[in-house]
Amino acid sequence: ELLKYLKETFSHALLLEECYGYMVDGDFIMLLHYKDKDKLENRLVGLYTLAKRITKQTTTNYDLKISYGIYEATANVRNENPSETIDRMIDKAIVVRDIQSRSDVNQICHFYNENVRTDYLNRAEIEGRMEGALASGEFRVFYQPKYNLEKDYIDGAELLVRWYDPAIKKYRSPGEFLPVFEANGFISKLDRHIYYTACETLAERIAEHKKIFPISVNVSRITAIQPDFLEYYIRVKNRFKIADKFITLEFTESFAYENYEYLSTVAKELRRAGFLCSIDDFGTGYSSYNILKILDMDEIKLDKFFLDKGASEERDQIILESVIDVAKKMKVKVTQEGVETRADLEHLRKMGCEVIQGYYFARPMSGADYDKFIEEFLVRNKILYPDEQ
Repeated sequence: ELLKYLKETFSHALLLEECYGYMVDGDFIMLLHYKDKDKLENRLVGLYTLAKRITKQTTTNYDLKISYGIYEATANVRNENPSETIDRMIDKAIVVRDIQSRSDVNQICHFYNENVRTDYLNRAEIEGRMEGALASGEFRVFYQPKYNLEKDYIDGAELLVRWYDPAIKKYRSPGEFLPVFEANGFISKLDRHIYYTACETLAERIAEHKKIFPISVNVSRITAIQPDFLEYYIRVKNRFKIADKFITLEFTESFAYENYEYLSTVAKELRRAGFLCSIDDFGTGYSSYNILKILDMDEIKLDKFFLDKGASEERDQIILESVIDVAKKMKVKVTQEGVETRADLEHLRKMGCEVIQGYYFARPMSGADYDKFIEEFLVRNKILYPDEQ
Protein backbone atom coordinates (compact mmCIF):
# COMPACT_ATOMS: atom_id res chain seq x y z
CA GLU A 1 0.00 0.00 0.00
CA LEU A 2 2.84 2.39 0.87
CA LEU A 3 4.61 1.70 -2.43
CA LYS A 4 1.37 2.42 -4.25
CA TYR A 5 1.11 5.88 -2.67
CA LEU A 6 4.78 6.61 -3.37
CA LYS A 7 4.38 5.65 -7.03
CA GLU A 8 1.43 8.01 -7.35
CA THR A 9 3.37 10.80 -5.63
CA PHE A 10 6.39 10.44 -7.91
CA SER A 11 4.25 10.08 -11.03
CA HIS A 12 2.37 13.33 -10.39
CA ALA A 13 5.62 15.20 -9.68
CA LEU A 14 7.27 14.43 -13.02
CA LEU A 15 7.71 17.02 -15.75
CA LEU A 16 7.73 16.55 -19.53
CA GLU A 17 10.23 13.91 -20.73
CA GLU A 18 10.99 12.79 -17.17
CA CYS A 19 10.34 9.27 -15.96
CA TYR A 20 10.59 7.01 -12.92
CA GLY A 21 10.53 3.31 -12.16
CA TYR A 22 10.47 0.94 -9.21
CA MET A 23 13.47 -1.35 -8.79
CA VAL A 24 13.47 -3.59 -5.70
CA ASP A 25 13.50 -3.41 -1.90
CA GLY A 26 12.04 0.08 -1.78
CA ASP A 27 14.41 1.56 -4.37
CA PHE A 28 13.05 3.89 -7.03
CA ILE A 29 14.90 5.32 -10.01
CA MET A 30 14.09 8.70 -11.56
CA LEU A 31 15.39 10.49 -14.63
CA LEU A 32 15.01 14.23 -14.07
CA HIS A 33 16.02 17.35 -16.01
CA TYR A 34 17.80 20.18 -14.25
CA LYS A 35 20.23 23.04 -14.89
CA ASP A 36 20.79 24.21 -11.34
CA LYS A 37 21.94 21.77 -8.65
CA ASP A 38 20.35 23.77 -5.82
CA LYS A 39 17.01 23.81 -7.60
CA LEU A 40 17.20 20.06 -8.13
CA GLU A 41 17.99 19.52 -4.46
CA ASN A 42 15.11 21.77 -3.39
CA ARG A 43 12.78 19.87 -5.69
CA LEU A 44 13.80 16.50 -4.27
CA VAL A 45 13.48 17.71 -0.69
CA GLY A 46 10.03 19.04 -1.53
CA LEU A 47 9.12 15.69 -3.03
CA TYR A 48 10.29 13.98 0.16
CA THR A 49 8.18 16.32 2.29
CA LEU A 50 5.13 15.67 0.12
CA ALA A 51 5.64 11.90 0.27
CA LYS A 52 5.94 11.99 4.07
CA ARG A 53 2.73 14.00 4.37
CA ILE A 54 0.80 11.67 2.09
CA THR A 55 2.02 8.50 3.83
CA LYS A 56 1.10 9.91 7.24
CA GLN A 57 -2.41 10.57 5.98
CA THR A 58 -2.84 7.14 4.44
CA THR A 59 -0.81 4.72 6.61
CA THR A 60 -0.57 4.05 10.31
CA ASN A 61 2.53 4.78 12.40
CA TYR A 62 5.02 4.66 9.54
CA ASP A 63 7.93 7.08 9.61
CA LEU A 64 9.02 7.38 5.98
CA LYS A 65 12.69 8.08 5.30
CA ILE A 66 14.03 8.81 1.82
CA SER A 67 17.65 9.22 0.78
CA TYR A 68 18.65 10.20 -2.77
CA GLY A 69 21.77 9.06 -4.57
CA ILE A 70 22.33 11.35 -7.56
CA TYR A 71 24.44 10.75 -10.64
CA GLU A 72 24.76 13.79 -12.92
CA ALA A 73 24.71 12.95 -16.63
CA THR A 74 25.02 15.42 -19.52
CA ALA A 75 23.14 15.01 -22.78
CA ASN A 76 26.37 13.84 -24.41
CA VAL A 77 27.43 11.45 -21.66
CA ARG A 78 27.47 8.40 -23.96
CA ASN A 79 29.62 10.21 -26.53
CA GLU A 80 32.00 11.46 -23.85
CA ASN A 81 32.28 8.04 -22.21
CA PRO A 82 30.87 5.11 -24.25
CA SER A 83 31.28 2.69 -21.34
CA GLU A 84 28.99 4.78 -19.12
CA THR A 85 25.81 2.75 -19.47
CA ILE A 86 22.52 3.39 -17.70
CA ASP A 87 23.24 0.44 -15.41
CA ARG A 88 26.58 1.93 -14.39
CA MET A 89 24.97 5.29 -13.70
CA ILE A 90 22.37 3.64 -11.49
CA ASP A 91 25.05 1.65 -9.65
CA LYS A 92 27.00 4.83 -8.92
CA ALA A 93 23.91 6.60 -7.62
CA ILE A 94 23.22 3.67 -5.29
CA VAL A 95 26.84 3.61 -4.11
CA VAL A 96 26.92 7.28 -3.13
CA ARG A 97 23.58 7.01 -1.38
CA ASP A 98 24.55 3.92 0.61
CA ILE A 99 27.94 5.29 1.66
CA GLN A 100 27.09 8.88 2.47
CA SER A 101 23.68 8.28 4.05
CA ARG A 102 25.46 6.24 6.74
CA SER A 103 27.96 8.97 7.58
CA ASP A 104 25.53 11.90 7.26
CA VAL A 105 22.06 10.86 8.35
CA ASN A 106 20.71 14.41 8.18
CA GLN A 107 21.58 14.90 4.50
CA ILE A 108 18.90 13.81 2.03
CA CYS A 109 20.65 14.35 -1.32
CA HIS A 110 24.01 12.74 -2.09
CA PHE A 111 25.84 13.58 -5.34
CA TYR A 112 28.24 11.12 -6.94
CA ASN A 113 31.82 12.05 -7.87
CA GLU A 114 35.02 10.10 -8.52
CA ASN A 115 36.20 10.62 -4.94
CA VAL A 116 33.17 8.67 -3.80
CA ARG A 117 34.09 5.86 -6.18
CA THR A 118 37.65 5.77 -4.82
CA ASP A 119 36.36 5.72 -1.25
CA TYR A 120 33.95 2.95 -2.13
CA LEU A 121 36.66 0.78 -3.68
CA ASN A 122 38.96 1.37 -0.71
CA ARG A 123 36.18 0.51 1.70
CA ALA A 124 35.33 -2.66 -0.22
CA GLU A 125 39.00 -3.71 -0.19
CA ILE A 126 39.28 -3.12 3.57
CA GLU A 127 36.04 -4.96 4.34
CA GLY A 128 37.08 -7.84 2.13
CA ARG A 129 40.31 -8.30 4.07
CA MET A 130 39.46 -7.41 7.67
CA GLU A 131 38.46 -10.87 8.93
CA GLY A 132 41.49 -12.54 7.37
CA ALA A 133 43.77 -9.81 8.69
CA LEU A 134 42.50 -10.38 12.22
CA ALA A 135 42.92 -14.15 11.95
CA SER A 136 46.48 -13.84 10.62
CA GLY A 137 47.66 -11.38 13.26
CA GLU A 138 48.00 -8.31 11.06
CA PHE A 139 46.34 -6.12 13.71
CA ARG A 140 48.96 -5.37 16.35
CA VAL A 141 48.91 -3.71 19.74
CA PHE A 142 50.97 -0.53 20.05
CA TYR A 143 51.66 1.37 23.26
CA GLN A 144 51.85 5.13 23.74
CA PRO A 145 53.48 5.85 27.12
CA LYS A 146 52.09 8.53 29.42
CA TYR A 147 54.10 10.69 31.80
CA ASN A 148 53.08 11.69 35.33
CA LEU A 149 54.16 15.30 35.89
CA GLU A 150 53.59 15.18 39.64
CA LYS A 151 55.60 12.02 40.32
CA ASP A 152 58.05 12.16 37.39
CA TYR A 153 57.52 8.60 36.28
CA ILE A 154 55.85 6.65 33.50
CA ASP A 155 52.12 6.57 34.10
CA GLY A 156 51.44 3.49 32.00
CA ALA A 157 50.36 3.54 28.37
CA GLU A 158 47.37 3.79 26.10
CA LEU A 159 46.86 0.80 23.83
CA LEU A 160 46.39 1.57 20.14
CA VAL A 161 45.77 -0.69 17.16
CA ARG A 162 47.99 -0.74 14.09
CA TRP A 163 47.44 -2.76 10.92
CA TYR A 164 50.56 -4.17 9.31
CA ASP A 165 49.69 -4.98 5.71
CA PRO A 166 52.09 -7.59 4.28
CA ALA A 167 50.88 -6.78 0.76
CA ILE A 168 52.41 -3.30 0.91
CA LYS A 169 54.96 -4.20 3.63
CA LYS A 170 54.06 -1.30 5.90
CA TYR A 171 51.46 -0.10 8.40
CA ARG A 172 48.20 1.32 7.12
CA SER A 173 47.00 4.63 8.53
CA PRO A 174 44.39 4.15 11.32
CA GLY A 175 42.36 6.91 9.67
CA GLU A 176 42.06 4.67 6.64
CA PHE A 177 40.45 1.66 8.32
CA LEU A 178 39.02 2.65 11.72
CA PRO A 179 36.13 4.73 10.29
CA VAL A 180 35.20 1.75 8.10
CA PHE A 181 35.20 -0.60 11.10
CA GLU A 182 33.15 1.84 13.17
CA ALA A 183 30.58 2.04 10.38
CA ASN A 184 30.25 -1.71 9.77
CA GLY A 185 30.56 -2.86 13.40
CA PHE A 186 33.84 -4.76 13.03
CA ILE A 187 35.37 -2.33 15.52
CA SER A 188 33.74 -4.29 18.35
CA LYS A 189 35.55 -7.48 17.38
CA LEU A 190 38.80 -5.51 17.05
CA ASP A 191 38.32 -3.81 20.43
CA ARG A 192 37.97 -7.19 22.09
CA HIS A 193 40.99 -8.56 20.28
CA ILE A 194 43.17 -5.67 21.47
CA TYR A 195 41.84 -5.93 25.02
CA TYR A 196 42.32 -9.71 25.22
CA THR A 197 45.82 -9.51 23.74
CA ALA A 198 46.80 -6.79 26.21
CA CYS A 199 45.57 -8.78 29.21
CA GLU A 200 47.34 -11.89 27.93
CA THR A 201 50.60 -9.95 27.54
CA LEU A 202 50.30 -8.50 31.04
CA ALA A 203 49.78 -11.97 32.48
CA GLU A 204 52.88 -13.24 30.67
CA ARG A 205 54.98 -10.37 32.06
CA ILE A 206 53.70 -11.04 35.56
CA ALA A 207 54.58 -14.73 35.22
CA GLU A 208 58.08 -13.71 34.09
CA HIS A 209 58.40 -11.40 37.14
CA LYS A 210 58.78 -8.34 34.94
CA LYS A 211 57.74 -4.87 36.04
CA ILE A 212 54.37 -3.87 34.62
CA PHE A 213 52.54 -0.56 34.29
CA PRO A 214 48.82 0.28 34.02
CA ILE A 215 47.15 0.28 30.61
CA SER A 216 44.32 2.28 29.05
CA VAL A 217 42.06 0.64 26.48
CA ASN A 218 39.66 2.38 24.10
CA VAL A 219 36.04 1.25 24.07
CA SER A 220 34.11 2.19 20.93
CA ARG A 221 30.45 3.13 20.95
CA ILE A 222 29.43 -0.17 19.35
CA THR A 223 31.51 -2.22 21.78
CA ALA A 224 30.04 -0.46 24.81
CA ILE A 225 26.44 -1.27 23.89
CA GLN A 226 26.95 -4.98 23.23
CA PRO A 227 24.68 -7.08 25.51
CA ASP A 228 27.66 -9.03 26.89
CA PHE A 229 30.03 -6.05 27.16
CA LEU A 230 30.34 -6.14 30.95
CA GLU A 231 30.45 -9.91 31.18
CA TYR A 232 33.22 -10.24 28.58
CA TYR A 233 35.54 -7.52 29.89
CA ILE A 234 35.18 -8.64 33.50
CA ARG A 235 35.65 -12.31 32.59
CA VAL A 236 38.88 -11.66 30.65
CA LYS A 237 40.30 -9.51 33.46
CA ASN A 238 39.57 -12.23 36.00
CA ARG A 239 40.86 -14.99 33.74
CA PHE A 240 44.30 -13.38 33.53
CA LYS A 241 44.21 -12.27 37.19
CA ILE A 242 44.87 -8.61 36.38
CA ALA A 243 45.06 -6.46 39.51
CA ASP A 244 42.30 -3.98 40.29
CA LYS A 245 42.75 -0.38 39.12
CA PHE A 246 45.29 -1.55 36.57
CA ILE A 247 43.08 -1.28 33.49
CA THR A 248 41.38 1.96 32.48
CA LEU A 249 38.57 1.80 29.93
CA GLU A 250 38.23 4.95 27.81
CA PHE A 251 34.83 6.08 26.52
CA THR A 252 34.49 9.04 24.16
CA GLU A 253 32.85 12.20 25.42
CA SER A 254 30.22 12.10 22.67
CA PHE A 255 29.15 8.58 23.68
CA ALA A 256 29.13 9.56 27.36
CA TYR A 257 26.88 12.55 26.80
CA GLU A 258 24.44 10.78 24.49
CA ASN A 259 24.23 7.69 26.75
CA TYR A 260 24.96 9.08 30.20
CA GLU A 261 22.30 7.03 32.02
CA TYR A 262 23.52 3.80 30.47
CA LEU A 263 27.19 4.65 30.97
CA SER A 264 26.56 5.68 34.57
CA THR A 265 25.20 2.20 35.30
CA VAL A 266 27.94 0.45 33.34
CA ALA A 267 30.71 2.49 34.96
CA LYS A 268 29.49 1.54 38.44
CA GLU A 269 29.66 -2.14 37.54
CA LEU A 270 33.09 -1.76 35.96
CA ARG A 271 34.52 0.08 38.94
CA ARG A 272 33.02 -2.52 41.26
CA ALA A 273 34.90 -5.13 39.21
CA GLY A 274 38.20 -3.26 39.60
CA PHE A 275 38.35 -1.18 36.41
CA LEU A 276 38.98 2.55 36.18
CA CYS A 277 36.83 4.60 33.79
CA SER A 278 37.91 7.56 31.68
CA ILE A 279 36.30 10.10 29.35
CA ASP A 280 38.37 10.48 26.18
CA ASP A 281 38.35 13.56 23.90
CA PHE A 282 37.07 15.68 26.78
CA GLY A 283 36.24 19.20 25.65
CA THR A 284 35.19 18.38 22.09
CA GLY A 285 31.48 18.72 22.89
CA TYR A 286 29.34 21.64 23.94
CA SER A 287 28.44 20.18 27.33
CA SER A 288 31.75 18.93 28.70
CA TYR A 289 31.15 20.24 32.21
CA ASN A 290 27.85 18.35 32.30
CA ILE A 291 29.81 15.12 31.91
CA LEU A 292 31.68 15.85 35.14
CA LYS A 293 28.40 16.67 36.81
CA ILE A 294 26.38 13.60 35.82
CA LEU A 295 29.05 10.89 35.56
CA ASP A 296 31.37 9.63 38.27
CA MET A 297 34.61 9.04 36.36
CA ASP A 298 38.20 8.38 37.45
CA GLU A 299 39.86 10.36 34.67
CA ILE A 300 39.27 12.87 31.89
CA LYS A 301 41.59 13.03 28.88
CA LEU A 302 41.69 16.55 27.51
CA ASP A 303 41.49 16.83 23.74
CA LYS A 304 44.46 18.35 21.92
CA PHE A 305 42.41 21.41 21.00
CA PHE A 306 43.06 22.75 24.52
CA LEU A 307 46.67 23.25 23.41
CA ASP A 308 45.84 24.78 20.04
CA LYS A 309 46.30 28.53 19.89
CA GLY A 310 43.01 30.43 19.78
CA ALA A 311 42.25 34.09 19.21
CA SER A 312 43.35 34.93 22.76
CA GLU A 313 46.19 33.11 24.50
CA GLU A 314 45.01 34.50 27.84
CA ARG A 315 41.51 33.10 27.34
CA ASP A 316 42.98 29.74 26.27
CA GLN A 317 44.90 29.54 29.53
CA ILE A 318 41.93 30.55 31.67
CA ILE A 319 39.72 27.86 30.11
CA LEU A 320 42.33 25.10 30.39
CA GLU A 321 43.25 26.07 33.94
CA SER A 322 39.60 26.12 35.00
CA VAL A 323 38.95 22.63 33.59
CA ILE A 324 41.99 21.24 35.39
CA ASP A 325 41.03 22.99 38.62
CA VAL A 326 37.43 21.72 38.58
CA ALA A 327 38.50 18.14 37.81
CA LYS A 328 41.14 18.08 40.55
CA LYS A 329 38.66 19.42 43.11
CA MET A 330 36.38 16.54 42.14
CA LYS A 331 39.34 14.14 42.56
CA VAL A 332 39.29 13.28 38.85
CA LYS A 333 42.64 12.55 37.24
CA VAL A 334 43.51 14.91 34.36
CA THR A 335 45.52 13.72 31.34
CA GLN A 336 46.35 16.10 28.51
CA GLU A 337 46.69 14.50 25.08
CA GLY A 338 48.63 15.84 22.11
CA VAL A 339 51.58 17.33 24.03
CA GLU A 340 54.29 18.00 21.45
CA THR A 341 56.62 20.60 22.98
CA ARG A 342 58.60 21.18 26.15
CA ALA A 343 56.80 24.51 26.52
CA ASP A 344 53.43 22.75 26.61
CA LEU A 345 54.72 20.30 29.21
CA GLU A 346 55.98 23.03 31.54
CA HIS A 347 52.84 25.07 30.99
CA LEU A 348 50.67 22.11 32.00
CA ARG A 349 52.86 21.35 35.00
CA LYS A 350 52.35 24.89 36.32
CA MET A 351 48.59 24.57 35.93
CA GLY A 352 48.49 21.35 37.93
CA CYS A 353 47.84 18.88 35.12
CA GLU A 354 48.70 15.44 36.44
CA VAL A 355 49.56 13.40 33.33
CA ILE A 356 50.59 14.13 29.74
CA GLN A 357 50.52 12.03 26.60
CA GLY A 358 51.92 12.95 23.22
CA TYR A 359 54.83 12.89 20.80
CA TYR A 360 57.01 15.08 23.02
CA PHE A 361 57.24 12.29 25.57
CA ALA A 362 56.76 9.23 23.37
CA ARG A 363 55.22 8.11 20.10
CA PRO A 364 53.13 4.92 19.80
CA MET A 365 55.44 1.89 19.71
CA SER A 366 55.45 -1.90 19.55
CA GLY A 367 55.41 -4.00 22.70
CA ALA A 368 59.11 -4.81 22.40
CA ASP A 369 60.00 -1.15 21.92
CA TYR A 370 57.79 -0.23 24.88
CA ASP A 371 59.72 -2.61 27.15
CA LYS A 372 62.98 -1.09 25.96
CA PHE A 373 61.62 2.43 26.38
CA ILE A 374 60.67 1.77 30.00
CA GLU A 375 64.05 0.36 30.96
CA GLU A 376 66.01 3.13 29.22
CA PHE A 377 63.82 5.84 30.71
CA LEU A 378 64.16 4.56 34.25
CA VAL A 379 67.91 4.04 33.99
CA ARG A 380 68.49 7.42 32.34
CA ASN A 381 66.48 9.29 34.92
CA LYS A 382 67.48 7.10 37.87
CA ILE A 383 63.82 6.85 38.82
CA LEU A 384 62.55 4.33 41.32
CA TYR A 385 59.14 2.81 40.82
CA PRO A 386 56.50 4.56 42.95
CA ASP A 387 56.04 1.54 45.21
CA GLU A 388 59.80 1.40 45.79
CA GLN A 389 60.16 5.02 46.87
